[in-house]
Amino acid sequence: MRRRIVLNLALLLAGLASASSGLTMQIKYHMGRHGRLDATDWGYPIWAQFHKFAAVTVLALVAWHLIVNWKWLRAVWNKGLFRKHRQLVTMSPIFVAAVLTGLGAWAIGWTGGGFRSEKLVVEIHDKLTLFLTVFLILHVWSRRRRLAN
Repeated sequence: MRRRIVLNLALLLAGLASASSGLTMQIKYHMGRHGRLDATDWGYPIWAQFHKFAAVTVLALVAWHLIVNWKWLRAVWNKGLFRKHRQLVTMSPIFVAAVLTGLGAWAIGWTGGGFRSEKLVVEIHDKLTLFLTVFLILHVWSRRRRLAN
């Protein structure tokens, strides 16, 4: 049980780091900007690196979270308990889409696939993560007593 507390707290902290850095970049640098950011803007590269590190950490912790909760997830799947666990059913595809668009934007930028393509995927990623953040807050809030025990 102690491992779950450590895992949940690590996931919560990494998620907060990823969400706050992503929201900072979205508000401070993406909103209202329609061109490439100035190369002298040292704030953005630091936030971007921090966000990437936090996001990779979240991915690793989510994988561990899924392994730890695998029996429960299989039971929900096998018994068809999706109605009872609507948060999971709603949040999972949004999370997967947010991860894929985040990785896609990263890949487009890394391979030189074009600024407009990268910006479009980043914008989709930004909007998905806004929804995801709301669901994650609800997810954590509904489990707050279990986090404390």
